[in-house]
Amino acid sequence: MLLRAFRLLMHRGLDAELLFLGTGPQKEAWQSLAAELGIAERIQWLGSVPHVQVPEMMAQMDVLVLPSRSAPDWQEQFGLVLAQAMMRGLPVIGSTCGAIPEVIGREDVIFPEGNEVALARILERILVDEGWRRELSQYGRERALCCYSFQALAEKLIQVYLHTGLGCPSRTISS
Repeated sequence: MLLRAFRLLMHRGLDAELLFLGTGPQKEAWQSLAAELGIAERIQWLGSVPHVQVPEMMAQMDVLVLPSRSAPDWQEQFGLVLAQAMMRGLPVIGSTCGAIPEVIGREDVIFPEGNEVALARILERILVDEGWRRELSQYGRERALCCYSFQALAEKLIQVYLHTGLGCPSRTISS
């Protein structure tokens, strides 16, 4: 679906490149589809990237897309890569799969699962509208800091303990 959305961008005359990080059982099928769609020369298949190199890869990107699709026994639970990208100020786009909309927290960068036209529309806007891209970058960074930073998560955990009464165990001394 991301490949088809990317092809729509190419047909609209946008000069872009697609980086695929990671690997999986569908990689060969995706590479074949990219060739069939005539966009293979615009795609870099980077495969598995060591965790320490992910920030370096993100620094090369204008936007990160998480186009997850639900399966009968699976939905995206969190999408850690979204929080990582947002923390770096990288605009993110995601599908309606699982918790993605909640993690991102903005409806204007969410597209219905499998809808390549909606994804292409959002991608095009991010790539051509520098002001919106900056707004998304700032929003994502602020959201990541307030919701997903270690400090924010520690504060939320403390609140859970306090709310459940587990925060300050009382001790009794018996003689």
